Amino acid sequence: MTDLAKYYFAGNNSAREVYVSIENGRISIACPNSEDVLLNQNINSCKVSSALGSVPCEVNFPDGDLLILPADHPMVTILRGQLPKSNYILHLFEQSRVFWLIALLLVPVSFYLLVNYIIPSMAEAVAKQVPHSIKVDIDDEVLSIYDGVMFEVSDLELSQQEEIKTQWQHLLKDLRLDHGAYSLQFRKGESIGANAFALPGGTVVVTDELVLLFKDKPEAIAAILLHEIGHVELNHSMKILAESVGTTLLMTYFFGDLEGLVEIFSGTAVTLLQNTYSRDLESEADDFAVAKLSLIGQSPQAFADAMRGLTGKSEKQHALLKYFSSHPDIKQRINKAEKAAEGF
Repeated sequence: MTDLAKYYFAGNNSAREVYVSIENGRISIACPNSEDVLLNQNINSCKVSSALGSVPCEVNFPDGDLLILPADHPMVTILRGQLPKSNYILHLFEQSRVFWLIALLLVPVSFYLLVNYIIPSMAEAVAKQVPHSIKVDIDDEVLSIYDGVMFEVSDLELSQQEEIKTQWQHLLKDLRLDHGAYSLQFRKGESIGANAFALPGGTVVVTDELVLLFKDKPEAIAAILLHEIGHVELNHSMKILAESVGTTLLMTYFFGDLEGLVEIFSGTAVTLLQNTYSRDLESEADDFAVAKLSLIGQSPQAFADAMRGLTGKSEKQHALLKYFSSHPDIKQRINKAEKAAEGF
């Protein structure tokens, strides 16, 4: 046990060892050698840190001076004994096994509720407030990264691209959507095979492999385009990004993972690439496509045909099925569309 404490004058990082005494409601600080009194202060004017295990006790004085006493310093008990009981709440919690057990249960439960319910709800609200111009900037950044790592310039003939673009324009017109808010892009994507995906700002990318797979089934391509338009209209990508940011911030808060903050500001593309849509979001986009096919006078059977076409047995399509592993069961999607087609 030591009777010495460390005293810091305001604005000075150098500590002085001092003696501390408390008498008649006043705290007195003196030099150990000369016994010169450095400070004599009413204890009620000070701010004393709460007790927490062996953490040193800090006393902040009104003029900015700071006194630090070891947790086992004899003055600590006296000092805190003159403070309101509310200052002991944290210390009491720490000493109680009941509160330990409650905390052990509450932490994972709170974490589960935050990740699965609170953050998704907040992400949905935030996603709706993001300006379209920012979403377009995200599209440009993400697509440029994708172009650098997994896409090549499209090999499709211009006539093939024009045919799909015309179909795309008709879909936007029939759905009364703003043409300027959408962009259709073609890319050669051997690594992901026949595929299409939507970015937050309305950019929809279609691979050459998908166009060639359905070259004789334009209605199937229309169904897939409607599915991707559904992702944009329902704000799915932005919601995923907001959820990812929220979850990363939560992890950073709990575990002090500073690398997570780097991911927030620089890993947008990776986040979108790694976070495939959930089953619920895919089902929503499926429902959107099936409903809009009926609205524009096309049978929902087109969507079932598109899904069936993507379940081919080629190696690339096998990789595609792996990509779709987080999606709703493909048979369920086909059955759902075919059931809708029965009433068309």
